[in-house]
Amino acid sequence: RFIDASVEGTSQVAILGTLATGTDNTTPDVENTVKGYPHKVYQDDQGNALIETYLITGMGHGAPVDPGTGEDRCGVPGGHILDADICASYFIGKFWGLDQ
Repeated sequence: RFIDASVEGTSQVAILGTLATGTDNTTPDVENTVKGYPHKVYQDDQGNALIETYLITGMGHGAPVDPGTGEDRCGVPGGHILDADICASYFIGKFWGLDQ
């Protein structure tokens, strides 16, 4: 899930965690940065990622893209498609295993 500046991240993670896992755990198992943005992963007891978030700081409401060439780049800015130097479609596809 990509979260922009218009959404309060902790509340959204609590809601998503409850829906996905039946628990109210809001403590991430992994915290790092990806392309300069805060990234968190919430895992089950076997270490499988159940929820993954990227907080796109400083971006208005829209879909982040990273125009250019390269495996993790995509998109053309316009309307609510915003150049944020991170391609949401790439990382969403990777989470779902579409890169396999």
